[in-house]
Amino acid sequence: MNRFFLILCSFFFAVLMLNSCYYDVEEELYYEIEEELYQDVLENIADCDTLMVQYTLNILPIIDQHCFPCHSLETAFANVVVEPYNGLKNYVDNGELLCVLNHQSGCSPMPKNAAKLTDCELAKIEKWIDDGAQNN
Repeated sequence: MNRFFLILCSFFFAVLMLNSCYYDVEEELYYEIEEELYQDVLENIADCDTLMVQYTLNILPIIDQHCFPCHSLETAFANVVVEPYNGLKNYVDNGELLCVLNHQSGCSPMPKNAAKLTDCELAKIEKWIDDGAQNN
């Protein structure tokens, strides 16, 4: 019986030792996680270039995706039309575009019944407006 107990203890000790041989260094684990998060941030920054924002390349695709479904010449919900360029420019000039897109008080938040535009999309629109909202 004593020999059986010794073999059993040796077996459990060996199993315990094999499991404890798994080696993780806490700093390396956190470094890998931080590196992945850093790469995600870099990709988002690269995707959100606001240095040279142009109406046709950067703004029109955003407006097309989020605004045209309800505010094109064909739909014109609430008599709001943001096409062609002059239609959108009217709402830029009177400040209503940023008011509704930023969900400011006193303005109906747009897009209606949908998520707010991403920070990147809003940054591009604001940069375009700050640069004079040109039709380029």
